[in-house]
Amino acid sequence: MHRRLLFISILLFVAFTPRGDACGDKMVQIGRGVRYQRAKAVRPATIVMVAGQQFPSRSMSRLGSELTMVGHHVIVVEGPSMLAPILRQKHVDIVLSARTDLKLVSEAVAAAPSKPRIIPMIARPAKNAPSEIREQSGLVMLVPARAVEQIALINQAMK
Repeated sequence: MHRRLLFISILLFVAFTPRGDACGDKMVQIGRGVRYQRAKAVRPATIVMVAGQQFPSRSMSRLGSELTMVGHHVIVVEGPSMLAPILRQKHVDIVLSARTDLKLVSEAVAAAPSKPRIIPMIARPAKNAPSEIREQSGLVMLVPARAVEQIALINQAMK
């Protein structure tokens, strides 16, 4: 009798238990699961990042890889002098440059057939950014910053 009762309870347990025993399946069954979808750029851009003393190319690699993951095409050049040939060869949408190189970058952009938007990169804290730079470009990229903030800034520039 005792064995029969144990057998029936195990049978009922197996019959009425949800089948989601794998990792995360139980959450999805009860409507609490989270879908992960990789972000994609609404308007993919060609972005040139100008490396310099303040932002060397190896420090820009994280930002460049994150922008590439969401769908932008990123080119890193080793200084403002290397920018002019790229601007002549390709259609560029955005140029990211340190504020110390803005004058040289502006001259290269003025001579280019495509007129990309220049976004100055400023090292945190943001109080280092002079107000005239913020007024000129409207957008300023803070470095380092969270990737979400930087990608949102690029999307805002592409509107």
